[in-house]
Amino acid sequence: PTEDAAAVTALRTAGAWVLGKTVTAELAYFFPGPTTNPWDISRTPGGSSMGSAAAVAAGLVPLAIGTQTNGSVIRPAAFCGVVGFKPTLGRLSMDGCLPFSPSNDQGGLFARNVDGVARGAAAWAGEPESQWVPTSDAARGAVPRVAAVRTSDWAELDQAARDATEGAVETLRRAGVSVEWIDCPTDIDALLPVHRTIMSREGANTLAPVRAAHDDRLSSTLRAYLDEGARVTDDAFEAARTARRHAIATIATWMRPYDAVVTPAAPGEAPTPETTGDPRCQTRWQSVGAPTLCLPCARGPHGLPLAIQIVGQLGADARLLRAAAWIEARLPHPGRPVLPARNP
Repeated sequence: PTEDAAAVTALRTAGAWVLGKTVTAELAYFFPGPTTNPWDISRTPGGSSMGSAAAVAAGLVPLAIGTQTNGSVIRPAAFCGVVGFKPTLGRLSMDGCLPFSPSNDQGGLFARNVDGVARGAAAWAGEPESQWVPTSDAARGAVPRVAAVRTSDWAELDQAARDATEGAVETLRRAGVSVEWIDCPTDIDALLPVHRTIMSREGANTLAPVRAAHDDRLSSTLRAYLDEGARVTDDAFEAARTARRHAIATIATWMRPYDAVVTPAAPGEAPTPETTGDPRCQTRWQSVGAPTLCLPCARGPHGLPLAIQIVGQLGADARLLRAAAWIEARLPHPGRPVLPARNP
């Protein structure tokens, strides 16, 4: 490349040392790269920003960046036991990043704590840290207004993921938060096929030049998805965009009474590495462009991290980060992976 991506330029301007490029899933889709999970090398770190989450979890770097088009920041953060943050759609420049689905692509960050992702986001945005970073007394400040949500696929999640979410809610209640379980609005709950229609159609269009030049180098997984996107009709695409607009209007009203909504970050522990895992826990919130943050909170039956996802109001990124800092100070942390000793 002849120039850096906007994210790299902004971070260097803020004083960061950029050590290198981490592994991603193939063209930011589901086909995994070679990276494994620092907690258990027989498991996936998630994807598509797999290398970034693994690098932070393994202690190689304190901050890493990624992108999310469906669940590519929050899911690997959950699987690797680190904090992942995806601001409101459009807050961070994607100039210089390979596009997949332009109306959904956005930047995100990984760090060991909320303070880390907030400082990274401020640097990437080129804005004062005061606009992003919770003050040092945020964890002692006003109790956030929090709700919790079980979506229609709650029963399809692993019991461990459901237990971790309910356990986090109870912990917050004991800390003085009046958490109520609320229903997910129907038009938001129904966004999974809507998001797939938009993402596949845009992906097929955006990656058409790549496919024309390198189709024999793409995985069958990616080719099948792009074929699916190419078959999406104009009418189906416009209907999906209309459904998404309605859901965006709904979330603006639905979220108004709350600083944050708690929901599972992933369907369970990290699965084996032939997959990057199921993004369903992120899809609805990604589709409407809401800011989301992953907080590790427990370990599953195999000793791997589990996490909650905190969803904020559109445009209220600083408010979500303040709530997350307050919640982070009260949740148990699953700890850090014990890395294998190096060969002599």
